[in-house]
Amino acid sequence: MNLLQEKQVAAFNALKYIKTGMVVGIGTGSTAEIFVAALGERIKNERLEIIGVPTSNHIRNFCLRHNVPVTENSSPREMDLCVDGADEFDPDFRLIKGGGGALLREKITAQAAKKLIIITDSSKKKDLLGKFPLPVEVFPHCVDSVLAKLTLIYQAYNDNSAPATPLTLRRNQTGEAFVTDFGNFIVDMPLKKITDPEKLSRKLHSIAGVAEHGLFLTEADCILCGSDTYRKTSFY
Repeated sequence: MNLLQEKQVAAFNALKYIKTGMVVGIGTGSTAEIFVAALGERIKNERLEIIGVPTSNHIRNFCLRHNVPVTENSSPREMDLCVDGADEFDPDFRLIKGGGGALLREKITAQAAKKLIIITDSSKKKDLLGKFPLPVEVFPHCVDSVLAKLTLIYQAYNDNSAPATPLTLRRNQTGEAFVTDFGNFIVDMPLKKITDPEKLSRKLHSIAGVAEHGLFLTEADCILCGSDTYRKTSFY
C-alpha cells in the first residue's frame, strides 16, 4: 500500500468503532477528512445517528458538506469517542499533533472523549518524536517574550550549536501570520529529537503565554496505522 491507501484503510477501520447514538470528536487534517467522507456514507446508507464534535471551523464545514451532523456546542463535557490524525507517534502512544493548526481544540476534544483513536500512515511512526516540528500555540499579546523563551529551548535541544536565529511564527500562504480558530499564533519548533517528551511538556507549560503545545502524551488509546492496530491494554 502507498501512504494514501494506508490512510484510507485506517480511516475505514475506525468506522467499526462508531455506534449509533454516539457523540464523536472529529479531528482536523487530511486523514480526518477521509474518515469524515466515509462516515457520511455510512450515515446515509445505514441511517446511523451520531453527533460530531469538530475540532476546527474547517472540519466543521467539511462535515456539513458530507452530511455529518455536528453539535453547536464546540466543547461538550463528555464524548464517547474521538477520531483524529497525528503528525508523529512513538511506541509509547505519545504523539505530535498540530500540523493543521488546531492543536488546542484537538487536545480539549481528546481529553473530553472517553477514548481517542488515531488514524495515520506508516510514515508517522517514529522511535523518537521530534522530526516533525513541534507546534506551540501562543497568545498574541505576549508573542515576543514567548518566542524568546522558546528559542532558548530550541537551542538547548540543538546542544547550543544551532545558529542564534530566533524562532518565528507560522505563516499562511500569503505570508501573514497563521491565526488559529481561537485567535492565537503558532510557533513550529524544529527539535529533531525529543528524548524526554514529558520534561519538555512541563517546560512549555511553565511559560506564561503558551496556550498549548502539540505533545499529546497520554491521550491516545488506539492507533490505526494502515492495516496495523496498536491498542493500550485499557482499550476495549
